[in-house]
Amino acid sequence: MEIKGKNIIELQRLIDAGSLTSYQLTLEYIKRITQFDFRGPQLNSICEMNPDALEIAASLDRERKIKGPRGLLHATCHYWHKSC
Repeated sequence: MEIKGKNIIELQRLIDAGSLTSYQLTLEYIKRITQFDFRGPQLNSICEMNPDALEIAASLDRERKIKGPRGLLHATCHYWHKSC
């Protein structure tokens, strides 16, 4: 699944349609961060990642399936910028 260039609404539509899960989305973000921050050009834009990110994403997928989405940002990846 190509997520590059997709906005939050497009990602939510894919999740709603069952074409994408939060787990898959998180995995794609982790791959991309690894590709550009920890290998390749080593941009160092991400200091650290939550080691529980995939587990949290899977939990949010289960919650969404049972209760529906909490809102527009439910089960999407977030990050906060801070100086490393």
